[in-house]
Amino acid sequence: METFKSAAAFSFCNINRWKKDLRVWLVLLFTLFIIIEYLKGYTIYGMAEGKKMTFCMLPILFQTCDISLRAPKVLWHTGFILLLCDAPFLYQNTPYVIMRSGRKKWWIGECMYIFEVAFIYMLFITITSSAVSLPIASFENDWGEALTDFLYGTDTMTVEQLLGKYMLGLGEPARAVQMLYPFACQAYTFFTGLASFFILGLLIYLINLMQKNILWGLGTAFIFVFLDPLLYFSASSLKKYWLQAFSPVCWTSVECINILGSRFFISIPFVTATSLIVISVLIILIALSSRKIMVEVREG
Repeated sequence: METFKSAAAFSFCNINRWKKDLRVWLVLLFTLFIIIEYLKGYTIYGMAEGKKMTFCMLPILFQTCDISLRAPKVLWHTGFILLLCDAPFLYQNTPYVIMRSGRKKWWIGECMYIFEVAFIYMLFITITSSAVSLPIASFENDWGEALTDFLYGTDTMTVEQLLGKYMLGLGEPARAVQMLYPFACQAYTFFTGLASFFILGLLIYLINLMQKNILWGLGTAFIFVFLDPLLYFSASSLKKYWLQAFSPVCWTSVECINILGSRFFISIPFVTATSLIVISVLIILIALSSRKIMVEVREG
């Protein structure tokens, strides 16, 4: 319990720095702006036509695409990486805190901080995306006509006519909307997104801790992020869906799991087991690395 309390104090100190960190607020503001731009078309259509849609917007925001600039989940992961671009969080008082509390409590606290950042950012995306749908939100386990009309059309307008009249910033994961319920998709996307963020955060921290150069960790994380559209394109064109297993970013798209097609490789047991294994390995490596490095500080 004492170890946990001291580690929590480390993580709290890092969170407390957000108050004066303009970078954090800019990332959150940019994320909010992009979410509104992507989803406002559905809300405008629903308000104009008097139709409802689900508040579960995460499956829409984390849908996959073979072009990175049209894949919003690439933007969310990029924003998360920017939140941790100062890893391994070494400041002027770090050596004194380590001397007082010990290295074990230090690295546990830093891992806790990375998880907290991942949770806060994922929760921020979840809440703000649901807030955009609030004027026409339905709390039933149904996608709602404001979404499905853009898949099937209406009695008076085709899908093409609807798109001509109401501009959408983002399409829909058609198979997921047609075959699955929104509550389940929302839960799957939230937890896989959280796991993906946490894995990338631990990876950034580990590499930066070992190399003492933030560019190595950031570069590696960005490679995993931008692998997503490349792997999706390769998997679709080559029919080798196991390729999507090599980037945790791919796992967050509900339309890629094998519930929607037996030929797909990604499954809920695979994501669960692989996430736990990768996270455990990264934490072990962080624990080992933290014992060997010479702590250097910087202003901040």
